[in-house]
Amino acid sequence: RIVGFEVEPYSVQHSYMNQIDFDECTNHIAGDNQQCALNTCSAEEKVSLSSPPLLLDAKKTKPTEVIWTYDVIFEPSAIKWSTRWDTYLQSADDAQVHWFSILNSFMIVVFLSGLIAMIMIRTLRKDFQRYEQQDYLEEGQEETGWKLVHGDVFRPPPMAGWLSVFIGTGFQLTFSVIFLMIFAASASSVNWEHDPTSLLDITDTTDSVDVTFHYSARWTQSHLESRDHVEKAAPEHLEIRWFSIFNSIVTVLLLTGFLATILLRVLKNDFVRYAKSDEEETLESEDTGWKLVHGDVFRPPPMAGWLSVFIGTGFQLTFSVIFLMIFACFGFLSPANRGALMQAMLFLFVFMGMIGGYTSARLFRTFKGNRWKSNSMWTAMLFPGFTFSIFFVLNLFIWGQKSSGAVPFGTLVALLLMWTGISAPLVFLGSYFGFRKAPFEFPTRTNQIPRQVPEQPWFVNAYLNILVGGILPFGAVFVEVFYVLSSIWLHQFYYLFGFLFLVLVILLLTCAEITVVMCYFQLCCEDYNWWWRSFFTSGCCSLYLFVYSLYYASAKLQMARAVAFMMYCGYMLIVSSAFFLITGSFGFLACMIFIRQIYAAIKID
Repeated sequence: RIVGFEVEPYSVQHSYMNQIDFDECTNHIAGDNQQCALNTCSAEEKVSLSSPPLLLDAKKTKPTEVIWTYDVIFEPSAIKWSTRWDTYLQSADDAQVHWFSILNSFMIVVFLSGLIAMIMIRTLRKDFQRYEQQDYLEEGQEETGWKLVHGDVFRPPPMAGWLSVFIGTGFQLTFSVIFLMIFAASASSVNWEHDPTSLLDITDTTDSVDVTFHYSARWTQSHLESRDHVEKAAPEHLEIRWFSIFNSIVTVLLLTGFLATILLRVLKNDFVRYAKSDEEETLESEDTGWKLVHGDVFRPPPMAGWLSVFIGTGFQLTFSVIFLMIFACFGFLSPANRGALMQAMLFLFVFMGMIGGYTSARLFRTFKGNRWKSNSMWTAMLFPGFTFSIFFVLNLFIWGQKSSGAVPFGTLVALLLMWTGISAPLVFLGSYFGFRKAPFEFPTRTNQIPRQVPEQPWFVNAYLNILVGGILPFGAVFVEVFYVLSSIWLHQFYYLFGFLFLVLVILLLTCAEITVVMCYFQLCCEDYNWWWRSFFTSGCCSLYLFVYSLYYASAKLQMARAVAFMMYCGYMLIVSSAFFLITGSFGFLACMIFIRQIYAAIKID
């Protein structure tokens, strides 16, 4: 059986056995009347790299004959019949995207199952405790829930025979498909014998043909605008990206529905239980739950100033990216101009400094901070200074290599002036208004003495939750990350900004949901230190982004010099840092809104 093939093209100057002109062999079979047979392509004379190539003389007036031949050589191979397609699948980029999509779905299903299992276990545990406490029910109070149907839950259904037939047939089909997949994956080639020294001789059926190559160019008027012309060169497998985004959207919607349904039921039980503070309750029910930390849940975190700086910068970046996507989707930015996106992002970030300063100052005042000028200075200088420092150091190395890609010194000065002359003043202006604004109000008062945090179970460990919380948001978008990296580092056009905007929405929704769930588990274990953890939980997906970028560099890029690798790592470090601030800030915002809502819904003595 044939398990693969390889094409080796050669340029060969063929000649006939009797050296006749090719015009005499037109419409004749090779070898007819001992003529028109090639002496350079036969069983005795094989084509090889040592064969003289065909040279075309442009000044020659007489037509030149181009003869097309091919040989088929069979060679033994160690490739199994069941894995014969792996070579071609691995050589195509679409195969990698296919694996990304499968891995994406697998990770989302695993973490969705884990989250739902944890919430369901907690819900069922409360149900078990409630049903065991029948002695505490008030007179005339009736039970509610799934326990009441214990006498009917196993009653045979109507048309039970048909149901058993369907279930049996379904199991029969399921096991048939499973064993079929097992046999297909483990099958190997059998009953195959072949002589590797045999050669298929096709010289008797070869006709010489006069091949003339030509082309024409015709210019026609088009209704497409200049910014839309790249869309005509869409990849053939554009459906893969639609399927990936549709998969992520459906998964996020299911995740939202499941979590909302289960969380609403759990929170409803919590509200009912906490509302009965004047009624008889067991000692165990009084000593557990997130209500007990109401006096500490809004306590300012350690290093609150740095947190406010990170949140403010994250909001500044978030609004910059949102407006950038809007402008790109409406066609204001042409993908043909590779520097347009970077320039637009730079200008948007500079003029969004007022939003960053306002958010940072108001949050800093909420944390009872009073040095708003210092807070404003760090908000204006931290991320831009970090980015400019890396960019300047990398540019020095490029200068040392005498590369034409180095940024001129005048451009660096212009960037520095934009930072210190426009962005920083806008940050200070936003901080001035933000600090004059009233701080965020919380529904509970903070106790004077901090409550001791009890020993935490293993599944709410801070480091574990942060690492787990970053996988799901990254898994929802990393198929599109592959295309973005390819467009940046493989010099390809990226023009599907509608896809990118949908992926951005999916990313932010996933960050919000995963952070809210992790925060709820943390509060249920009476750990009120949620400020920094909510920021790191959703921001941890930037760690996976940076790790994946290193894998992408090793698998797709060929960087012979150390400077090129340093440039790649430096630029991806900047991108990952911005990604960290954007996702962390949005997760923090969602968690803050969630906690304010649940504590405002209960009565605090």
